[in-house]
Amino acid sequence: MTATDLVAKAKVVFLDFDGPVCSVFSGYPPVRAVSASLRALEVEGYDPKPEWLDLEDPHRLITEVADEMPMAARIAEEALTRSELEAVDTAEITPGVLELIDHIEASGRRGAIVSNNSDDSIDRFCDRPDFARSPGLIVGRPKGIPSLM
Repeated sequence: MTATDLVAKAKVVFLDFDGPVCSVFSGYPPVRAVSASLRALEVEGYDPKPEWLDLEDPHRLITEVADEMPMAARIAEEALTRSELEAVDTAEITPGVLELIDHIEASGRRGAIVSNNSDDSIDRFCDRPDFARSPGLIVGRPKGIPSLM
């Protein structure tokens, strides 16, 4: 069985959000999201580990915070979600994805978007006038459980 055969039999097509659908942090550098999460921790009285200051991946940061400071994980994750909500306003749409989504739906299949980004940010992106697609299913980062990303 070929890949084309498998796709032809699929009832649902899953697309990862960051990359196949858009470039989430194309207009909002991810290091800015890291900084926002670190600031949120400091405001709440936590001392971020010095090595976290060099991180550029906000998802790695919230995973490390959850591992090292479990009581502070919610703070870092909520700050990341706020950054993601801002980032998706300027995220670049991946060339060809609108046509792909339309083709998936026209073929009778359901489209789904899955991601390690928050479902709130995916919803916001899907509501943008230049995207305006409503996938049948959105599965974002599980709130409060960054280890499941």
